[in-house]
Amino acid sequence: MYQQVPIVHSILHHSQYIHIDAVYVYIYGMQHNTCINPFCSVPPVLNLFPLTDRDVVEGENLVASCQASGNPTPIIQWFRDDQLLSESQSINVSQSNGNSQLTVIGFANENVGMYSCVAVNNLGNDSKSFQVNAVGKLA
Repeated sequence: MYQQVPIVHSILHHSQYIHIDAVYVYIYGMQHNTCINPFCSVPPVLNLFPLTDRDVVEGENLVASCQASGNPTPIIQWFRDDQLLSESQSINVSQSNGNSQLTVIGFANENVGMYSCVAVNNLGNDSKSFQVNAVGKLA
């Protein structure tokens, strides 16, 4: 459980106002950023989502999703074995408002590897990785 805490824009302290731009809240060990001032800057944080190691049947599609928050809105990049993935006939990356989906069409042995979702803005980055293996075609 977590306790809700009222958020205050400014605090009077020793006859001076202290302005709060952002609040960092820790829930269940995960950091979540809350921007009070719409102009504040917040480093990227990948939100909870299931990026787990998986096996993909050869010829099937691998689909993975990633969601990030931050200000400015982070750009999400996908990597396989530390190599940036770019659009091709077999790789499709869609991105909108901090959400991204990677699709590897017709997964094959050469697609096996450690995949990473990396969220980047001018304040930093956050990443999550997962291993993907190929398994033989189902009969």
